[in-house]
Amino acid sequence: MLHYSALQNRLDKLIGTIGLNETIAQLGKLIESYSTVNSCAEYRNTKTIAGYLQLCLTQQLDAPYWFPPDERSEKASHARMVAYHLLKDRFGLNYRLIAELFGTTPHMVGYYCRKAREVHNLPNLDRTFISLYQTIAQELSGFLSGKERRSQQQ
Repeated sequence: MLHYSALQNRLDKLIGTIGLNETIAQLGKLIESYSTVNSCAEYRNTKTIAGYLQLCLTQQLDAPYWFPPDERSEKASHARMVAYHLLKDRFGLNYRLIAELFGTTPHMVGYYCRKAREVHNLPNLDRTFISLYQTIAQELSGFLSGKERRSQQQ
């Protein structure tokens, strides 16, 4: 097991060999490559979760397909509010990434997330939305716990 002092000694030796600027550049590349690997895996998981949300919502709303960005029906509005808000609230995704996943703009994602928050603050305002949200949130939790169990078994 390496201790901090061993790490410091190795860094000092590396700096003495290739210089401070090159050491910083190499460490930056190493950190960036590690972050990219994690980001790719997280993005694949995020795409899977977004796809699952789309599937659940189209089934719950008895829709033949996911709603195109220009559809303005109540079903489409509820589906977007649920999907975008769950991804933002439960997974901490930013508007840009959610927009990319659903083929819309970050502005529209923000709009639907704000509407979902408003309805959550006044649940009697739209009971249909609240019921749909709770159903999808439970299905998503079941999906994620099942996914976690499968990965632990492997």
